[in-house]
Amino acid sequence: MAEEIRTEYRITEFCGGGEEAFGIIGKNILTDETFEIKRVSPDQKIVASLVDKLNKNMVSLLHFYDVVRDLIYEISLLAIKCN
Repeated sequence: MAEEIRTEYRITEFCGGGEEAFGIIGKNILTDETFEIKRVSPDQKIVASLVDKLNKNMVSLLHFYDVVRDLIYEISLLAIKCN
């Protein structure tokens, strides 16, 4: 039987050295294990969209970093194409 994985993601805020950035913290609600990426973007809307996608697709902590990296890469490509 496979272990049930239930992870909740939320936005975090980082302020320091004149920099403001938003990050994401994920927490497995069954084991209390957490993982955080502190500086995803200075754009809160982008980070909120990522959090929604992570929660909607029930991404495990095991794949959290890879999914965020891939989504940020896709956003970067779209920004380059629009310029």
